[in-house]
Amino acid sequence: MRLGQRRIFYGWVIVAGLMCSSAVITAMGGVNSGQFIKPMTEELGIGQTWFGWAQTARLLSFAASSWVIGRLIDARGARLPMVTAGAVMGLVLLGLSQVQEGWQIVVLFGIAGLTGLQGAGGNLYNSVPLSRWFVRKRGRAMSVAFLGTPIGIFLFAPLTQFLIDDYGWRTAWMALGATGAMVVGAVALLIVRRAPEDMGLLPDGDAAPAPVMDWAGVPRAVASAEYSWTRAEAIRTPTFRRLAAVDGLRMVAVATLGLFRIPFYVDQGIDAGVVALALSAEALVGMAITVPVGWAVDRFQPRYISAFATATMITTFLVTIFVSTPVHVFVATILLASAP
Repeated sequence: MRLGQRRIFYGWVIVAGLMCSSAVITAMGGVNSGQFIKPMTEELGIGQTWFGWAQTARLLSFAASSWVIGRLIDARGARLPMVTAGAVMGLVLLGLSQVQEGWQIVVLFGIAGLTGLQGAGGNLYNSVPLSRWFVRKRGRAMSVAFLGTPIGIFLFAPLTQFLIDDYGWRTAWMALGATGAMVVGAVALLIVRRAPEDMGLLPDGDAAPAPVMDWAGVPRAVASAEYSWTRAEAIRTPTFRRLAAVDGLRMVAVATLGLFRIPFYVDQGIDAGVVALALSAEALVGMAITVPVGWAVDRFQPRYISAFATATMITTFLVTIFVSTPVHVFVATILLASAP
């Protein structure tokens, strides 16, 4: 029996695969980057400023490459770009295990940004393919795929700290790079496919085009709900420019907090192992709310959900400023997880 005739829609197989890849991407210089700052700066004799410049280089290179990567995935599919990105990220982490100067970290983080493997909502290899495979259930599918991020944090935050404490930060970078490259490559080659039409299927696994319900519960035809904007048309709209500006500022804020909060907590006298456990608690909360958020996105106006997330993120910043005990760390990390 052909796979397209089975009970499970193949789009959900892709969702499961992308969830696995998202999990390991968090360990490839993602959320766990902050766990490397203290040991690397102490051994190399460099300031934490270098990591600030490295994060800036990563975000700028991601912004520059995302246009090209998005168009490539949209036209040719995600398989080969994803394999290439995973291999390059593996080499980047291998390079990080060998650095001797601060500027080398900046260069390597810049190359990492070019791959487009940012994790979470910034991962083009999740959002672009899933937008082809799902229409009515897109929010639900993306929320399940993005469950990989909190799962990855839950698994790899303590594992990263264990590797650093017992084997050193250089070995930790190498182990995480090799694991990530293999998993991302395997998911891309064995599971990911360009579009349902290539397999004789329709989006959402429908037997025929189905009506799409808008945020108010009013049925709309798929064609009218999914008008395909060209890039030039989208860029010219004020809405797109406002969304791009807000999302860019949000990414910078979250990336900065995510990178420097870990050494900041340690500087406040919090044990690094406790911080790793707090990150795991953050991941558990993230796993608990990710799917409900996807359900809400399919049913309510996204602007309200985004406003709630932004307000929660601002609160997290304020709480982080006053962290002085392990309890404060857990409160701050859980609050950040509550900002979908």
